[in-house]
Amino acid sequence: MRKLSAFILFVAVLGLTTVSAQKSKITSGVLDFDQGRYEEAVESLEEGLSHPEMFKKTRDMAKGYFYLAKAYYSLLGNDDLAEKYPDAALKAKKAFDQMQATPDGAMYQNRAILENLSENIWGQVYNKGVNLFNSNEDDDALTYFIAAQELNPEHFLTNRMLASAYLVKADTANTVELLSKAISVYKSKYIDTDQAQLATMMEDEGFSQIADLDKSQLSYVVRQLAVIHEGQGKTEEALSVLEDGAKLLPEDEDVRRQELSIYQAHPDLFERATAKFEAQMESNPEDNAIRLAYASMLERAGKNDEALALYQKAYDQDNENLQANYGLAAIRINMAAELSEKRTQTNNDNEIDQYNEQIKTLCSEAYPYLVWLHNAQPNEPEWVSQLVNVTPIIGKTEEMMQWAEKLGKMRRGEN
Repeated sequence: MRKLSAFILFVAVLGLTTVSAQKSKITSGVLDFDQGRYEEAVESLEEGLSHPEMFKKTRDMAKGYFYLAKAYYSLLGNDDLAEKYPDAALKAKKAFDQMQATPDGAMYQNRAILENLSENIWGQVYNKGVNLFNSNEDDDALTYFIAAQELNPEHFLTNRMLASAYLVKADTANTVELLSKAISVYKSKYIDTDQAQLATMMEDEGFSQIADLDKSQLSYVVRQLAVIHEGQGKTEEALSVLEDGAKLLPEDEDVRRQELSIYQAHPDLFERATAKFEAQMESNPEDNAIRLAYASMLERAGKNDEALALYQKAYDQDNENLQANYGLAAIRINMAAELSEKRTQTNNDNEIDQYNEQIKTLCSEAYPYLVWLHNAQPNEPEWVSQLVNVTPIIGKTEEMMQWAEKLGKMRRGEN
């Protein structure tokens, strides 16, 4: 019995010694930190926290994690140490999380808030993520952005960058969730808030710069989310995102044009699209891109006269616009082809003569635009082929032979 008791006593003393040694290491680490010896502080604190199950007072453990987070963060202020400890930012974040998870972590939470510890660690983690992302180190960037989002879930750019990191990894579900989250964060911070208070905050140069940066990135977030929805066949969701985005960014032409491009691609939305295009042209009467997009949509809908009128307006504004020249030629060529088909279905000489006259008129009108297109794109065989077809109809037989010879050389690969 005496031997057994002695063994129990020995184990108990050993346990107390271990606890004492761990507490001593934490005390030593705190002292090292206070004296600016951050690397030594990290070593002592890591050793002191190596067996958290041995602590009788979790406040000692909370203290250790608090100072370990600060020590790792402080390493980043020294270039040599930051290079030696490349994952110091992530380790600072891990220690901060462990402090919060400790039963007595609340004892140091207020100090962390006063010292802006979480925000400081987040800044380092986020910036490292950006650098990795820009260097195409996608896996590591994703790790850092996840950590940054955990530290600051309501930060617009963090959600935006984490979404981009997931997009690179082809993780569509997380990308959509985070892009949507970014928009929600933006609304909460700048829209669904006290505007008088926001105006006062905008007087601060630092806040104003952040707001401008957020706004500059919002367009990408909105458009990327719409692209994903449209790619998944969720056209209404895509249009809803773009419509809301246009309200948030009333002066952003890219968002409006993307919305119009979706309408343009869906003939079943023609009536809604018409209203959208008309409204945009009224508010932007000099915007040829919108005018041409609308003309293209009308052309596909078979509304040739309306499309021609818009192509003509675009041409009058810029007679070297490729799409305007193409539209003015293509619609007439297609109309001539339709009349030619109708001509084959009648034996009435008067109707045939009328069709011939209309076809000749259309081809004559298309001719100068085809010549311009050829001059603009001399290596494009389509324009030469069309000129071969059109010139005999309008009485330019000799010219047709020249175009035919040129087309033959192009098809043979000759200069």
